[in-house]
Amino acid sequence: MEFDNLISMKEIKKMTSLSATSIYRMIDEGCFPEGRMHKGRRIWRFSDVAAAVERMWNDAK
Repeated sequence: MEFDNLISMKEIKKMTSLSATSIYRMIDEGCFPEGRMHKGRRIWRFSDVAAAVERMWNDAK
């Protein structure tokens, strides 16, 4: 079994240069992974976020 790093909204904002509002809008539109709640905080798997960023990059070309 392979484990993936878990990242927070703060890390996603730093990684993508997007605001939390933009990220949540993209989640609502189905363009970004929803993540999961853990101990009252939303977290994402790094691989899911990286795949979403890759799709955004490819769509922008």
